[in-house]
Amino acid sequence: MREQGCVVVFSKPAVPGTVKTRLIGELSAEQTAKLHQAFLDDLVARLGASDHAVWLAWALAEGEE
Repeated sequence: MREQGCVVVFSKPAVPGTVKTRLIGELSAEQTAKLHQAFLDDLVARLGASDHAVWLAWALAEGEE
């Protein structure tokens, strides 16, 4: 049986220079964006294997769609 609840994941889109910014210096902005996306992909895959519905909610800057 599916959907015994719902998990909502709030995240920023993986845009270089806007995610994992504390790592910039050790990694490039592009690398931190790829890392952020990899973390998100892994989380969604793990949650998708559960009995819960998974919803993604994007935190967008003003004017973004």
